[in-house]
Amino acid sequence: MNYCLNGLFFDFINFYFFIRKNLNNLKFNKIFEDLKQLSFILNSILQLF
Repeated sequence: MNYCLNGLFFDFINFYFFIRKNLNNLKFNKIFEDLKQLSFILNSILQLF
């Protein structure tokens, strides 16, 4: 379980830096939708424990 949560944390970090790096190419709405989807996925996964 700890390993899984650590993996999720690093996925989130990578996702964040991906957004930072590509901020000029992406529309803000797209980023907002991705963040909503990501938080939904994280909530779903955390409810499994």
